[in-house]
Amino acid sequence: MSRPTSRPWRNAVSAVPLSAVALAWLLGYALWDATPDASATDPPPVLDNFEALLYQEYRAIGRQLAFRNLHDQSVKEFVGAEGFGMERMIIFLPKYLEVPKAPPIELVTNKDFSESDAGDSVKVPRSDVVANPLRLPTADSLLGFHLDGKRSFANLAGFAFIPGTAQAGLYPRGGFRAGEAKDRKANLKMGFWPHHFRHVPEVPRVERKDVKTPAKEKWLVQRIELVSLLRHEQPVAYVSKHLPRMDELRKAETRPLDGFELTALAGLKKGETLVTDASVNRIYLLGAVRAARQCLDCHQVERGTLLGAFSYELLRTPPIVPEEQGR
Repeated sequence: MSRPTSRPWRNAVSAVPLSAVALAWLLGYALWDATPDASATDPPPVLDNFEALLYQEYRAIGRQLAFRNLHDQSVKEFVGAEGFGMERMIIFLPKYLEVPKAPPIELVTNKDFSESDAGDSVKVPRSDVVANPLRLPTADSLLGFHLDGKRSFANLAGFAFIPGTAQAGLYPRGGFRAGEAKDRKANLKMGFWPHHFRHVPEVPRVERKDVKTPAKEKWLVQRIELVSLLRHEQPVAYVSKHLPRMDELRKAETRPLDGFELTALAGLKKGETLVTDASVNRIYLLGAVRAARQCLDCHQVERGTLLGAFSYELLRTPPIVPEEQGR
């Protein structure tokens, strides 16, 4: 099969500006006139790490590149590539274009946890180097947990979209060829999926030589809620029985931010990435969601702009009893 001399779909994507209607469909919610707060960003290494983490979504990379390469080019690159085995396997298959939408995820929560189970207020240890007799997740591990949550929600594999998506308002240069217009809805199967969690991030177990962690002990993700900064006059958190999904949040209920979230949000606007409020058996987190390089084509903001936040509640199960807390 000879290689085409032109790629009309690429020309169409680059030539057609994204309209407000297109962006509303792509992002999964209506655009508002609110201006994002770009006064502070994550420290450069944090944003760099998140962008690198997104690029570890190999299916997403394959899907995007599949739009730009045909089989004969893949063969050419494979033959000329250095390395051995799978390092040389650059194969783009139709499955890269077909990314099924993940089903809604409902968290398995602990309904028996009470305020008395939370325990005394504590400070999360910074890293594994610090003594940790209460087996708390470290700040470093919680940051990794938050980054994994953002990666799951961003869903890089669903970023690509093609011209001819009627709902997005994108049309190929010169119009549709015969028979194409009837199949516009089919193109949605290969289009941009509004952000949604594809998996539940996990809090790493505390494994130390000087502290023995019970085999059944783990930190349960009790709640993850998306905090909106742009759509409402005041910041609010979306309330849903599922992990945040932009296509569901259009009609979801909202709640005002609590005292911790308001204080933590002020910290995010000053440049912090993750703010914690910890007790022995419960940890509240508020983590920044900032625009990475991969977000800029649709969100049309500067890299590092604070777009929103995730509010988390983590519970230790089973909880440490007061005697073990040293009361």
